[in-house]
Amino acid sequence: MKKLILLIPLILVSFSAKPQAPTSVIPNIDWVKYFSERSQISNVPSAIDANSNVYITGYTYPTSANSDITTVKYDALGNVAWVKHYDNGGNDDANSISIDASGSIYVVGVSDGIATTGKDLVVIKYDANGNQLWVARYNGTGNGTDIANAIAFDGTANVFVTGKTTVAGGTTNYVTLKFNATTGAQQWVSFFNGTGNNNDESIAIGFSSTGRLFITGTSRNVSGNDDITTIRLNPSTGAQMWTKTINGSANNNDRAYSLLSDANDVVMVGSLKNTTTNDDYITLKYNGNNGNTLWQKNYDSGNSLNVATSIVIDATNNYAITGVSLNGSIYEYHTIMYSNSGTQQWTNILSTGLPYSNANPQIAVDPIANHFYVCGQKNTNVSDILVYQITPTGNKTWEQTFNGAMNNQDAAVDLVVNSQGVIYIAGASLNSNAKFDYTTIRISQTPVYFPVEQVTEKPNNAYLFYENKGQIINANGVVETEVTHATMDAYPTMFFKPTQISYGLYNFDTLSTTADTTQRIDINLFESNKLARAYSFEPTHGFVNVFDAKLPNNVIDIQGYNRTLIPNVYSGIDLHYYSNQNGVKIYYVIKPNANPNLIKWVISGANSTALVGSNLEIQGINHKIVYDQPNIYQVSMLGTPIALSTAGAWQNVGVNTYNFKIPTYNPALPLVIELDYGNSITASIAAVGNVQHCTYYGGAKDEQFRSIKSNSSNGNYVVVGNTLSWDIGHVFPTGGTNTSNVPGTGTTN
Repeated sequence: MKKLILLIPLILVSFSAKPQAPTSVIPNIDWVKYFSERSQISNVPSAIDANSNVYITGYTYPTSANSDITTVKYDALGNVAWVKHYDNGGNDDANSISIDASGSIYVVGVSDGIATTGKDLVVIKYDANGNQLWVARYNGTGNGTDIANAIAFDGTANVFVTGKTTVAGGTTNYVTLKFNATTGAQQWVSFFNGTGNNNDESIAIGFSSTGRLFITGTSRNVSGNDDITTIRLNPSTGAQMWTKTINGSANNNDRAYSLLSDANDVVMVGSLKNTTTNDDYITLKYNGNNGNTLWQKNYDSGNSLNVATSIVIDATNNYAITGVSLNGSIYEYHTIMYSNSGTQQWTNILSTGLPYSNANPQIAVDPIANHFYVCGQKNTNVSDILVYQITPTGNKTWEQTFNGAMNNQDAAVDLVVNSQGVIYIAGASLNSNAKFDYTTIRISQTPVYFPVEQVTEKPNNAYLFYENKGQIINANGVVETEVTHATMDAYPTMFFKPTQISYGLYNFDTLSTTADTTQRIDINLFESNKLARAYSFEPTHGFVNVFDAKLPNNVIDIQGYNRTLIPNVYSGIDLHYYSNQNGVKIYYVIKPNANPNLIKWVISGANSTALVGSNLEIQGINHKIVYDQPNIYQVSMLGTPIALSTAGAWQNVGVNTYNFKIPTYNPALPLVIELDYGNSITASIAAVGNVQHCTYYGGAKDEQFRSIKSNSSNGNYVVVGNTLSWDIGHVFPTGGTNTSNVPGTGTTN
């Protein structure tokens, strides 16, 4: 039976290469931890101590009846150090967490009181071991709802908390309290009632390095609308030093979201309702001494909804503000930098792809490189946890998303960054009970580098690592999304997942009465980081296109790369793929003080595996895969290779399980394990620099080109030919050896 190939239509236009922009670092998820459970995506405050222990708080339901304030401490490896619940008999929730200079942890929020007091403001202090040191509660004169929203320290054993309190008559005022940090004794309480004598609430507090105490929030005016009111308080007495209120030109509802104390002065951000531009970002800097406005900046995008939700200051005293902007029906995150004098430096925009926003974006800055990190949510599946990095010049360098187990609603609501650029994300992920788990993620960053080689070799064009854009399918025609890259130009085809290498082998005959065979051999990295991700570098010129009726969609512009890097595939170990004239090269780069003995290969699906001489041989149905003796060496601080006194070797440590015999080495220097794929495949002809695109159609058997015709009127052209392949080489076979009579493999035309 004849198989006729029709590739139609291909549009011959100005295809061109798409080189990647230079990237200095790439992110890698080190661990993800869940703690159950809560009813919705809401605030999950977080904090980090000097030892990179991370703390998160909020509420969970230890019993089905009522929510408790739940605080969890994780160490830097993601181990739970302790969990503490605070239960006053009703529903309790935390709104903020902070750590003082001595390492004590403070959690503030709201807690059900007795029947006559309603909900009370609550402050809880723990030591580093999770021991509760004291609890302070406050019930307002109205016996209604009293809430703590934020906390600050003065550095002299005092704690300041701000929020709202219900007064007689049922309305709410700003409330700020001072506590003795050692005993929890209340020192003073201060109130603010807006001009409308209605509902007011303070949401942020800051204590400056010069001893000035500032709060900001929302107060109701005489028109019944909300204004932004910022206050300076005397930290010794609680007396108001000055009060400043701002009302948008629309005389409608304005909102404060965050505050930053900067030396003598204070900066607040939020949203301002204006007449012609609707809701705008507002960034307003006050003179801390007298409350005079130093500068005010409004930011509008599209005369739509624009809300500034978070602010940080970098080491050069610039302010970075992030928030949400509505573009049509889709929410975007707009991040703006202002100089200390209020001059706008840049704007960075990222689309969430979502028609809703249930997590206010937050921003953090690392204290060394002045990179900014924004977290929130993005539609990559449904709604995923999102974090991305912005350079000091406003360019996004990387983006990381995380999809929870239910492939549904996930969002980041807070983040902290340590001095090494390690990011901790606090968020919520939908679980199988239709509730939400605390979700804590640690993300470290790996500088982009390529291993120093003892012998410099050029890459092999037969072993380019082609990105999977949907062209790699399984035997059932379903796209294999876990496969990130594959080779396309050599046999056997190699498929790459971040922690697995697979080989696709095929054995067909010309008889329709006998079975045909496919085989997939997997090399799995035992107990590796299952959250590891692959990144590609050194893109080649031109593209590959794949057209096949078995694909859900035709796939075009598939980029090939010379290198692939998988950071942190084991703790402190990066995995690199490259090639030479004999095939794929593999490098494990063990960073100083990491453990090379973590690396272990578990091989499945092969006919046999064995150590033969110095090599590892993996036998397939019609092909032997050979990895030479590992070349193990170190790299000096100057970047030069250092030979070790003895050679490394393969070791058999179980059935089809192998690792490396590591010679004596200096653990203070990087260690490199280099592996060659020794099946002596001849390299393909080097790519010509002016190739614009290549449409690929090929498989396990022979294909033959017959004819090509072009249409001068539109530039399209049609290629025809025939194939003996049962399927083309982008099919990811079923694991192990499988036999069946594959249709069409008994034909010759």
